[in-house]
Amino acid sequence: MSTIFKGMAGAAVLLAASAMSVSAQDYTWTLQNFKFGDYEDAQTQELLGLESDSTASGTLVLSKTIGGYALKSFNFTTTIDSLGGTGFAATYNSSINSLIGTDLFPAPAFDTHIEMAGEETGVLGGVEFRFRLSWEFGDLASQMEANSGAGNLNALVALDGLASYEYDLDTNYYRYNDDSRSFSNLAVGYPGNLRLSSVQTVSTPEPASLALLGTGLLGIFAARRRKAA
Repeated sequence: MSTIFKGMAGAAVLLAASAMSVSAQDYTWTLQNFKFGDYEDAQTQELLGLESDSTASGTLVLSKTIGGYALKSFNFTTTIDSLGGTGFAATYNSSINSLIGTDLFPAPAFDTHIEMAGEETGVLGGVEFRFRLSWEFGDLASQMEANSGAGNLNALVALDGLASYEYDLDTNYYRYNDDSRSFSNLAVGYPGNLRLSSVQTVSTPEPASLALLGTGLLGIFAARRRKAA
């Protein structure tokens, strides 16, 4: 009886421990004020046309992890220039295509950029496009650290127009969101920014507690085998 009681008491403690959780936070960034400025051949760097009203919009969600941040989702779309610029539009949705690139080791992920794989809007299959958003080193992480907890929404991170772009793999064409690479002084730059639009606290089971629960269940099983013997 004593053995059974001890096993039950131990199980209660372990189950309580397993219910413990750690709080994590998801940060949603919304892309705004983003327009493409120029359109060029990636090989010759020949300017093929200026973008007048093609844009990009969408959201990026990062989750805080030990030592940095992890990608949870992204969902961006780019539009066609109505006056005959690029002639393509693409969708970047992590639920459809989750391929990404970010900072190389040893730099923490998402310290300077994210580059996503996408599909041409209305066309199924095939990785045809790359969309890259870049910012000053550490700016995104700094704002997430500063806005942990309840957070101060609407924090802005300016995008780097020298390094934010969309690339069409089929035609080898780039379009940038800044006029700094353009051969025309008439180009107008719209680097845009990422706005912190949501900070959500989520609970996840603590790994140590789950391991403790497993150990306790093994102990109860062993106690029952001894009693049966």
